[in-house]
Amino acid sequence: MEKQKVQDIIENGGFLTRTVCEILGRPKEHVEETMNQLVDSIGKKEDFTLMNHEIMPCVEQGKLFSTFVEMEILFKNKEAILGFCFDFMPSSVEILEPTKVEMPNDIFSAWINELQAKLHNVDMIAKERHEFSKIVKREQAHLIRFNLLSHLIDEPLTRKELNKRIGVDKEMFSKFINTLKERNEIIEEGDKIKLHTRVQFKDEPEKSS
Repeated sequence: MEKQKVQDIIENGGFLTRTVCEILGRPKEHVEETMNQLVDSIGKKEDFTLMNHEIMPCVEQGKLFSTFVEMEILFKNKEAILGFCFDFMPSSVEILEPTKVEMPNDIFSAWINELQAKLHNVDMIAKERHEFSKIVKREQAHLIRFNLLSHLIDEPLTRKELNKRIGVDKEMFSKFINTLKERNEIIEEGDKIKLHTRVQFKDEPEKSS
C-alpha cells in the first residue's frame, strides 16, 4: 500500500499498529499449520490491512510447542482494533501511528459501551459452553456406567478384566468403581466385582431442589 494512502487512513481515524499473536500446542506440525491459517485469516479481513508479518520458528516448551507472529496492521478505525482483539486474542498491540489520540467524550463513551457489549457476549458464550460441557460429562458418565454394569450381567469380573472391556484410563475407572460401590450397584468380593441384586440400568429421576 502506498505511503500516502496509509497516511490518509490514519488521518481519517485509522491506526497503524505492531501486533503479536502467539500459539501454544502440540504436535509441532499442527502448531505451525494453525499459525499459517491464522495469518491467512487476518490477511483476508476487510476492516484492516496486513502490511507485513514475520512468523518465528516453532520452539519446544516442555511437552508443547510454541510460535508467534509479529505483524504490522493498518486498522481503518478503533472499532476494527476492538474487533481484532476479540477475534484473534493478540498477546500485544502497540499503536505506531498516530502518536497522539484525541477523542471526544461521546465517542469515548460509545467505545466503552461497545467494549462492554463484547465482554458481555464473551461471558455469555463462556457460560453456554460451561453448561454444555456439564451436560456432555453427565451423559458420558451415564454411558460409562451402563457399559460397566452391562459387562457384569453374565459373570463377575476382576478389575483388570472389567477395565480392559470398558476402555477408560485407570484413574477414571477406579472413580467409577468406588462410586458404584457407594451407590450399592456393585459388590467387590475378593478380586471379583459383581452386580448388586438391586441394580438398575437407568438413573433415578433427579430430585427437584
